[in-house]
Amino acid sequence: MAYFLSRGISLSSPGAEILPFNGLVYQYQGYHQDFLNLWRQIEKRKDYSQLSLNGDNHQFQDFLEGDYEVQECALCRLPIATPTKHMYGLVQLSKNNPPVTYDL
Repeated sequence: MAYFLSRGISLSSPGAEILPFNGLVYQYQGYHQDFLNLWRQIEKRKDYSQLSLNGDNHQFQDFLEGDYEVQECALCRLPIATPTKHMYGLVQLSKNNPPVTYDL
């Protein structure tokens, strides 16, 4: 979130309320007090888990519940949301549990 706020992206609430941030995000070591104050304020909101970056389709709850995590894109090195859960479960294959094959 800090990365995108530092580049001018705002936060959005479910009611389409835009929460602009005009303060500093980073300082020489770590986060600036402006950003830390914003973080404390949004954590107190009733709709905290439903907040998102403006224009993004992932809400904070997606990350808080562990459905998504932030990783770095291998091509552009920007932070991207990646799912942590798979649509299909993984199957352990062994001698006693060989893969299923079908004759067509």
